[in-house]
Amino acid sequence: MRIMKPKNRPILEPTALDWASLAAFIDGEGSVFIGVQKYKSRNTGKSYRRTYGAVDISNTDVRLFIWLKERFGGCISPIKSDNPKWKPAYHWRRTDNDAVFILKNCLEYFVIKRSQAEIVIAHQKLRAKLTGVRIDENLLNERLKLRDQLSMLKNPTSRRKDLRELPTIQ
Repeated sequence: MRIMKPKNRPILEPTALDWASLAAFIDGEGSVFIGVQKYKSRNTGKSYRRTYGAVDISNTDVRLFIWLKERFGGCISPIKSDNPKWKPAYHWRRTDNDAVFILKNCLEYFVIKRSQAEIVIAHQKLRAKLTGVRIDENLLNERLKLRDQLSMLKNPTSRRKDLRELPTIQ
């Protein structure tokens, strides 16, 4: 198992059954996506964009999140709701290399989200090796194409014409 940041480190070593269970939770209650984050350079003050792969799960039963945190680390946060009739809900997320590590270990167990996981894994291979380094515009565009391909996979009836003509990953 690769080393994770101390605050996100799991307490228990996941078993094969844990990975299969996590894949089922991601398939049913989770989301696999590529997000875009805008940031400003500390040195120049210019705005840039970066993309990141992520996996998250939302649910109303806190026991699931205790189980996730013990075996896979990550952050748990409450989901705020203005509707008093709704039960309290929680959210667990892993991003970047941690998300890819999880997706690779769940890949053989996915039923629904295998193709989505493969796109996020391919996206991570295009990531810059150094953090804090401005990425090349062409590389960013390749990563954004993968994000669009993932969006099209999730919603094939999208009205966005630019998404309907994307090539698929082999």
